[in-house]
Amino acid sequence: MGRIAGYNKFLKASTVVEVVVASVIFMLMFCLSLEMLTKMNQNGKSTEMLQVIMDRNEFVQQVKIGGFGYGNYMKSFDWGEIHVNIQPHMKHKYLQDIHFTGKMKNGKNLFEYRFLKEYEKD
Repeated sequence: MGRIAGYNKFLKASTVVEVVVASVIFMLMFCLSLEMLTKMNQNGKSTEMLQVIMDRNEFVQQVKIGGFGYGNYMKSFDWGEIHVNIQPHMKHKYLQDIHFTGKMKNGKNLFEYRFLKEYEKD
């Protein structure tokens, strides 16, 4: 123990053994968390789902801007396809009811996305 200039209290210092043990514990925790992080992305599903989300957002923007008329549309991707159904809203004819459904190549539904858009006449 020693005194620090300007302080009346004694401060207890850590020993070298305590510092080494704490460093080893921090290093083990870091290695375990890094191992878990790499295993989470090992099968590639995370990157595939990221690609699905990016493709969906891009296609939604195309439909919003593109001036698609009423009807059913489909766009294919490497992972599957997105089906779009555009129809007039039941109560308000000046709104378009747009419904997206994403399906993987094996037929499994990935997502359903729906929104209303104001109908724009040419």
